[in-house]
Amino acid sequence: MADHLDIADALRQMQVDLTSHFDSKIGELQSTLITMNGSITTLSEQVSLIEHRISTNEDNLTNLDSRVKFLEKENSFLRDKVDDLENRSRSSNLRFLRIPERAEGRDTVDFIQRLILLLLGADKFPVLPVIERAHRSPTTMSPKSKNGPRPILVKFLNAQDKVKILRLAREKGELLFEGTKVFIYPDYSAALLEKRRLSRSHCTVRIIRMAGWMWLRCLLGPHLQRIHRSPDQSRPEGRPGRRGWNYQPSGLERHADSILGWASTLWSLSYYSSPLLLCYLYRKGYICSSKLVPVSQYVGTVLVCLLGVACLRGWERWRNSEYLQFISILEENKSSNTAANKKKLRCYDFDFSNWPTDFSWTEVNSPKASKAGVSLLKPEPRLRGAADGILHTVRTLPCHIISYLIAHSFGRRMLYPGSVGLLQKAMRQMLQQGQARLIEEYDGQRNKLIACDGNEIDTMFVDRRRDGEEENGQTLVICCEGNAGFYEVGCMNTPLESGYSVLGWNHPGFGGSTGVPFPQNEANAMDVVIQFAIHKLGFKVEDIIIYAWSIGGFTATWAAMSYPEIQSVVLDASFDDLLPLALKVMPDSWRPLVQYTVRTYMNLNNAEQLLKYQGPVLFIRRTRDEIITTTGPEDIMSNRGNDLLLKLLQFRYPKIMTDESIKVVRQWLGAYNYIEEMSVYSRYEVDDDWCVSVLQSYQAERDVLFPWSVGEDMTPEGRRQLALFLAHKYLHNFETTHCTPLPASEFHQAWRL
Repeated sequence: MADHLDIADALRQMQVDLTSHFDSKIGELQSTLITMNGSITTLSEQVSLIEHRISTNEDNLTNLDSRVKFLEKENSFLRDKVDDLENRSRSSNLRFLRIPERAEGRDTVDFIQRLILLLLGADKFPVLPVIERAHRSPTTMSPKSKNGPRPILVKFLNAQDKVKILRLAREKGELLFEGTKVFIYPDYSAALLEKRRLSRSHCTVRIIRMAGWMWLRCLLGPHLQRIHRSPDQSRPEGRPGRRGWNYQPSGLERHADSILGWASTLWSLSYYSSPLLLCYLYRKGYICSSKLVPVSQYVGTVLVCLLGVACLRGWERWRNSEYLQFISILEENKSSNTAANKKKLRCYDFDFSNWPTDFSWTEVNSPKASKAGVSLLKPEPRLRGAADGILHTVRTLPCHIISYLIAHSFGRRMLYPGSVGLLQKAMRQMLQQGQARLIEEYDGQRNKLIACDGNEIDTMFVDRRRDGEEENGQTLVICCEGNAGFYEVGCMNTPLESGYSVLGWNHPGFGGSTGVPFPQNEANAMDVVIQFAIHKLGFKVEDIIIYAWSIGGFTATWAAMSYPEIQSVVLDASFDDLLPLALKVMPDSWRPLVQYTVRTYMNLNNAEQLLKYQGPVLFIRRTRDEIITTTGPEDIMSNRGNDLLLKLLQFRYPKIMTDESIKVVRQWLGAYNYIEEMSVYSRYEVDDDWCVSVLQSYQAERDVLFPWSVGEDMTPEGRRQLALFLAHKYLHNFETTHCTPLPASEFHQAWRL
């Protein structure tokens, strides 16, 4: 029992001891926490104070920054103002440089007055300029100075005297005093001189950059052929009286052009002869790696040399003032294609690829419709069964491949020899002369048109609407050239001499036009030409005549078919279909291949297109034509113009053109001259008045489109008379060969009932 009591006492004592120990420790902790709390409070107050001071300092810095900026601005203003005042105070001052020391003696003012008279001439100063003061600057010379004589600073009473002395000094140029070259400069402040130096350095850098850019433009610029003087421009000295002159390059530029031209010619020859050349090199064993490496080195050397020649040409162009003026106008026109800039550019004849666009097909049509091109009449496909069609396609595939290769190689060039680059280079001088004549004598305007297929079409427009003396000037004649014709030297001259407004254009691939002259491209080009005449030149469709020579009949008949409101069509030395003429020049064994190639790639179906046109038509037949005859020029009945006439008459007047009437018309077509024509005409006693009355009566009663049923209830004699009368009205004979230019006296409008 006693043991239990001892243990309890011990536990109580331990509890008391622990409690007192904990109380003492907690008291210490509490005092520590109170101290820490006071410290934290103090720190918080200090942080708040610091934040307040920082905020105040930031505000002060902001104010100081604004004050500094204001002071800097005010200081700059005051500095500029002081500099301006200083320069104004120096406005009557001049600096005379390189005057030998002690040459002025004791009286500097008197010396300067005598020096001015000596340098600039006493006759220039009836009254001596009044000098307020003159002295060396600086006033004392350092014995260690190596800068030469000190300048003499002169202040004049009148600023006009200073300006006069500067002007006379510039006019005289070199000023000498006792054998020493003397300079006279205005007196500027140091700040202004520093600004002028910096400005001069910036201008120098800018001039160098501009000169480099201009040289690059001259290097890559087009070839300039001729400069046309505008009617209101005075003739330069030393130039002939005509309204233009050929561009005169320097000797080095001329030689560089010659070298680059020969290189281009050799490249063209290599391109056209590449199949034969590759076969020859292959047979000789030159097409291998061991042979190609040295050849490539030679070619690279030649290319580097040609690049150097081109750089020399660019340098010479850059030194030529006429070429610099031209390239500046061209660049200005590219950046701002205004009417004033275009007028300046028309005074130059240069590579047409660099000519800015004047009209695009997409300006008046939807761009989405340009992908397929304009519509053409397609030959009717032969109907076959499914299995038979596949078998026929496989069997004829080699023929189709050969046909494609023929059409896109020598076939197209045979049909349109004017698209061959070598022929155009040979005719370049003649074409340039013809273009200069159209521009300088007829005030022609050259334009670039963009067809729906993207080809660039080179055109020339002569406007006669402004000439009150020309009654035909309100009518536009659009000329379609032959397969080797260009508007510069082609049939465009015939309506020009007759007083019409004329629009000529070159086939795709001819002259400045791009592309290749396939039927689709030809029709696309013709369409943009007509759109240009209507929407840009302002002609009505009914005021347009289409005049075509030879193969140009295809685009002419397409235009007549697509624009039936056209006033009339004149076809000179044209044909009905290309196929008979192609079969004439190709071997008989190639007949199926020729037929497929023509119908697929070169289907010039003039007659088929012309039958879609309801307006007046005039055919001009060359009686000694050697091109569109299937036998020879002596056989006038083989002229395909006869078939073109007969097909049109048979379509328009089927009741008149019976077999007997066709036979009579063929007799009339067999006449070689006017006397034979009239002999046949009189043999059948054709009464022109009666024929006109019959046709007019039918037209008045029915007023229907072709074909007409006139002649249905008529006697054979009446049909023969009408057939001969219509043939005589639709066709006009011209006793000459195919390529003879048509005189203006032979150009007539088509007969209209």
